[in-house]
Amino acid sequence: MADPAQEEILTGTIRRRDDVLYRVGVDFLAIARVDGYSLTLTGPGASIWEILQGPMTGGSVVSVLAEEYEVPHETVACDIGPVLERMVSEGFLDVTP
Repeated sequence: MADPAQEEILTGTIRRRDDVLYRVGVDFLAIARVDGYSLTLTGPGASIWEILQGPMTGGSVVSVLAEEYEVPHETVACDIGPVLERMVSEGFLDVTP
């Protein structure tokens, strides 16, 4: 993975922000910050949110998804890196080194 921001997220500890509201639908996840900004996620974004019931390392998230979808870890890391980066940059997740 070439993107340093994504690499930092995938090697850090990720957690849901306490001030984010969410609603799980049949095929989607809607998340909203307290300022009203919201995002609707499907596929891996929704799966990531469900996995993050508590703080987890990015590597652990990758492992869970790789096992669930039966794909290589490298593929999962490349696929979810941009999703995690967006969720962090838009204030839905926190990451610590």
